Amino acid sequence: MIRALIIAAALLLTPWLAAQANEKQAETEADLQIVQQRGVSNATGSIGPDVYDRRFDVSTDNTCNAASDDSSNDGTPFAVVPIYSPTGATLVASTDNPGTDIADTVIFLYCDPFDPLSPELSLVAWDDDGGSGFLSAWDGSEGIVLVPDQQYFIVITSFDVGGVGGGNYELSFGGLNQGEEVLLGSPVLLPETVPVPTTSWLGQGLLILLLLVVSGVFLMRMRA
Repeated sequence: MIRALIIAAALLLTPWLAAQANEKQAETEADLQIVQQRGVSNATGSIGPDVYDRRFDVSTDNTCNAASDDSSNDGTPFAVVPIYSPTGATLVASTDNPGTDIADTVIFLYCDPFDPLSPELSLVAWDDDGGSGFLSAWDGSEGIVLVPDQQYFIVITSFDVGGVGGGNYELSFGGLNQGEEVLLGSPVLLPETVPVPTTSWLGQGLLILLLLVVSGVFLMRMRA
């Protein structure tokens, strides 16, 4: 009878232990879920002191492989503005007055990564004088499409090294169509909750099973 009790206890504990082993525990892996940060639709700052050899005559390519030429204006000061779209969007952006005191701006869009030492790589698009006066803008007709939850960088620079004006910019950006969001910053990766064995519950269950076995063996010897 004792043997039967031990076997019955083991059978009862087996599914319980299996269920406890699948209990969700500490976050251990990165998930591709994205937190939609409510950023602002504009960014302000100043270009420099870092400089780079900017590009010229860039074709629009949403696969981050736009063709371009090397500009003769080397060593232009620049600033990098990180953006992303949680919804996907047709990008519109502009350098605006009165916040921009750079007389002649040029803007570029890069996929991640942007490397100022290799500015020909990861390019998506550019604009020189599409805005007010010699300021820059994309009005949506360029067909720049942001992939949802992908990191992009808008690089703002002056047309040349000795351009007239200061170094401050005001950049506005957003989506062309209703419901499209373009936010300042970077997508955030959430850790994924994955099933892992629970050491505490598993250990307790095994301890109970071991005690039942030992007790049964002891009682059997006592009766013998």
